[in-house]
Amino acid sequence: TVNTNGWDNAYMLGVKSGKEINNNKSNLLFCSVESLSLDVRATNCLQSQGIYTIGELCDQHTYDLKKIPNLGKVTFKNIDEALADYGLKLKT
Repeated sequence: TVNTNGWDNAYMLGVKSGKEINNNKSNLLFCSVESLSLDVRATNCLQSQGIYTIGELCDQHTYDLKKIPNLGKVTFKNIDEALADYGLKLKT
């Protein structure tokens, strides 16, 4: 399952009902991590570990991402913030 921090950011997805939110979040999970508009370093680090979709990213534990080579604190923070913009988060 994907961790979400509530539906507070539903307006960002352009939807109004709970059913629409679930559908759009489900569709979002199949999008490439590149659609999060991360910098090249972040995208390359994720893809080097076989993380290509937002859903795959959300299934990662925080501590596992922090172990990825060349993925520093700032890059990790950017990933975390990009997910939060869509009401998503990493596993803890």
